[in-house]
Amino acid sequence: MRARTWAVAGLASTVLLAVLVSDGRAQGPAKPAAVVNGQPITLADVDAAVRVMNGQPAVQVPESRHRQMRVDALGMLIDNMLLQQFLRKNAAPADPKEILRHLAELETALKKDNKKLADYLAENGMTDAQLREQITNALQWRDYTKGRVSDADVQQY
Repeated sequence: MRARTWAVAGLASTVLLAVLVSDGRAQGPAKPAAVVNGQPITLADVDAAVRVMNGQPAVQVPESRHRQMRVDALGMLIDNMLLQQFLRKNAAPADPKEILRHLAELETALKKDNKKLADYLAENGMTDAQLREQITNALQWRDYTKGRVSDADVQQY
């Protein structure tokens, strides 16, 4: 049953991606590129994800390739939003102390490269809140899968 639900959701999102990303300029800045269970993903979010995923290309990218990059970025954003929604509903909240510990470890690693957290955020096109959300999601996912997914399950997959 769950596999069928995910397959239908995947098909629906593929159709939605093809329609909304095919020409984002026609949608206007106020219209979302997608809405996932009531939460919008804006075209600005899609364009930011494309920039982060692909950096600044040295040459002009053909329009067909740019369109595909936007489809790929929107798909990734939809997957991330679905995961966040699932974790909020089904996983225990992450320990705030552990979030702070991970942030401190990141800052320590960045200092070794003579960088600051602000540099890291700018390079990755994210805010401090988005970084904290990513850490939170990673910790929640780790804790949720612990005891549910065995090494044998991973090997079989």
